Amino acid sequence: MSDIPDLSEMLTRLEVLAQVKVDPDVPISQTDLSSLDLLEWSVLLEDEYQVSLENIRIDELKNLTPRLLYESVLTQRSMLPDERGHG
Repeated sequence: MSDIPDLSEMLTRLEVLAQVKVDPDVPISQTDLSSLDLLEWSVLLEDEYQVSLENIRIDELKNLTPRLLYESVLTQRSMLPDERGHG
């Protein structure tokens, strides 16, 4: 699947994984999310939605809100070249 899900779908995936409720506008560092939860979630997003989070370190994730992270992923995705390419 290459389509980017909406914010609520991405949050639901994180909430199920971490078994906590996540507010999209609260900094990740102020939630009950562990670094392992964030790592597993980022791998899930990369695998299922073909986005790249390789330039974001876990300590940087903790300073972001889920909404800002989501918007960052969408920005990266929109900047990728068309998969069909021009040859």
